[in-house]
Amino acid sequence: MDDSAFASLTPRERDCLRGVLALQGSGEIARELGIAAGTVDAYLGAAKVKLGARDRKHAALLFGEYEAGRSPTGAGPQIFACENLGLAAASRHPSWSQAIEGGLSPSLHDAVLDQRRFGGVTGRTGWSGMLRDVIEGARPSDLSTASRGVLILAATVIIGFAFFAVSAGVGALYGLATFLRSLSH
Repeated sequence: MDDSAFASLTPRERDCLRGVLALQGSGEIARELGIAAGTVDAYLGAAKVKLGARDRKHAALLFGEYEAGRSPTGAGPQIFACENLGLAAASRHPSWSQAIEGGLSPSLHDAVLDQRRFGGVTGRTGWSGMLRDVIEGARPSDLSTASRGVLILAATVIIGFAFFAVSAGVGALYGLATFLRSLSH
């Protein structure tokens, strides 16, 4: 990748990319930098375009490799146990922190989530896969746009059916009350 792409990043875009590398969400990065979360997302979107990355995590990894003096690859990172986790990231993940300090093995669950957050493992497809991702603790930003759209659509349909069921129940109770009133007159 051309160094001019990295040189074109603004200081704020660089700060936001470092936050993503530290496994911070937009809200955490925004609080740290004293800006709005939407502004963080805008900076990350601009950085993603400048670097030609797939998503914000991929952009952050490319930038991290560039800052570390390694040649960034466009194909995506290869995940090694604790290599891509900085001190800030390890402090947020107790199992990784223990693994780094005490030689303990982190749980498979944490390893899979960390790999998925860094882009090393693609998200699952299908309803059961998306549901499993959410249950395992995937953040909305960890899900693909299609997965988020499907989950929003499913939630909308469920809420619609619930509203219909409550409305039908209230209607039935009103009809029953009217019928009972007509019998008493």
